[in-house]
Amino acid sequence: MARSDRFSQLPEDILDHILGFLPIQDIVRTTVLSTIWRDLWFTLRQLCFDRRFFSYIDKKNRTSKYVKKSCAFYIINKVLLQHRGTIQKFAIDLSQVGKVSIRSRSFDFDQCLDLVVRKGVQEVHLQFWGESYKLPNCIFSCSTVKSLHLCRINIVPIDFPHTLPYLTSLYFEDIRFGPADLPYYVIDVPMLKNLSFSNCGDISPFKVTARNLCNLTIKDCCSSQLCSIFPLASNLISIRTLDLHCESLQGLPQETDATNVELLKLEGFRFHNDGLTSAFVHLLCICPQLCKLEITFSVIFITSFSWTIALCNIFVTCFMYFLTV
Repeated sequence: MARSDRFSQLPEDILDHILGFLPIQDIVRTTVLSTIWRDLWFTLRQLCFDRRFFSYIDKKNRTSKYVKKSCAFYIINKVLLQHRGTIQKFAIDLSQVGKVSIRSRSFDFDQCLDLVVRKGVQEVHLQFWGESYKLPNCIFSCSTVKSLHLCRINIVPIDFPHTLPYLTSLYFEDIRFGPADLPYYVIDVPMLKNLSFSNCGDISPFKVTARNLCNLTIKDCCSSQLCSIFPLASNLISIRTLDLHCESLQGLPQETDATNVELLKLEGFRFHNDGLTSAFVHLLCICPQLCKLEITFSVIFITSFSWTIALCNIFVTCFMYFLTV
């Protein structure tokens, strides 16, 4: 007696969720199982072209690197053109492809992202190679996106105001923002909860308003003063977790209202800069809800006895302040 196909009898959303755990090349193989699985391929809500996908193409084709890359890009474009319905998650990892290949296909990538945006995408992960790709403005015009993770990309000046009404998480990693001398319009992100900059060089050209921001991380970024990122000091009030390099404290507006920061993490601490020391004291004073403080000191600071005395004096000052509040 033939066994019943229980998997094919499952609701389509459950089948789609199951397929989301498989590498995309394995998902393609399921199309031969039945007409139900074949149709699911065209409505898959999670499309992930990661390193496993490019490695599979590389091993399957014994041709030149150019032909292998062309084959991979052809498949990606074909999948997007034949796709029906919405795309919940789109991820692509081109970190191993190479700068020349990415630059020569910038137009194709722009078209792919435009297709993804029009499919109502909610989660986007883009990783390129060596900041060789300029992100098109269509990403910052996507009204449906909820999570955006960008890695090794150039972001050119945004030439008109944008609003991302449903975006809750925004992560920048190894990003190079365009020239600071060009005008940047502010991006309004009313629902943003998590914002992170990691190894992004000068992030001052990027402007954002985020009234409900809860977690902010700025690591290994130059010219990363808080006041340069947030045009309104009120954006800092809702933050509960603040993870910064100490240089980011410089230029903190003195008129900043009390914040709701509960966890404060600072790295690269040193006191040879009077402005930095004052900013640190001011930050502590406007964090009455602070429950935990984590500080990573620079090696130079640890070996200096005079700076250790300065640190003690500062903490005594802050302690006395909190006693009087």
